[in-house]
Amino acid sequence: MAPDRDEPVIYDLLMLSKSEGQRISEQGVRGWVNYFQAMGLMKIVKETLSEEWTELYFEPWFASHSMFYSGELLEGRPVFQEVCLRFGSKSWNPGYEDVGPIYFAVEFRGCTHEHILEEVTSRTHDILHNNPRIVSRVHGGMPLHPAQEGQAVDKRLKRRERGDAQIGTRTEDL
Repeated sequence: MAPDRDEPVIYDLLMLSKSEGQRISEQGVRGWVNYFQAMGLMKIVKETLSEEWTELYFEPWFASHSMFYSGELLEGRPVFQEVCLRFGSKSWNPGYEDVGPIYFAVEFRGCTHEHILEEVTSRTHDILHNNPRIVSRVHGGMPLHPAQEGQAVDKRLKRRERGDAQIGTRTEDL
């Protein structure tokens, strides 16, 4: 918390591979998502697909706080507002200082803490076989999702109810 402010500082954290050119398989992403949901750390709520990338959106769940600090859940606001996992065959620039074009990242948006516990990056390394690093910045507001920005998304996807997203699954109505 900044000493001259009444409001706490809110952060965005980006977890990416130390090797920025590394691509992650769909199976690896599925394993990561399954583990983090099974542990109650976050819950998938939306999926956006295009030809070149996939974005998965998560909300905090009952054990989300354990990614940032040990102990009981403290009363108050959630430890993050949203998590966006993005991966694909085309690189993009996530907009963080000292981060070039990447193919995979997990962005924790609107965090109450500037650091994630080492256990989170260690488990990510175990599942994805990458060497994750974390970069942070002061939160500048929630970005629009690609469909809200007018970017091309796969319109053939069947509409899903909240929590029913399946990684990389495309459904076509015939």
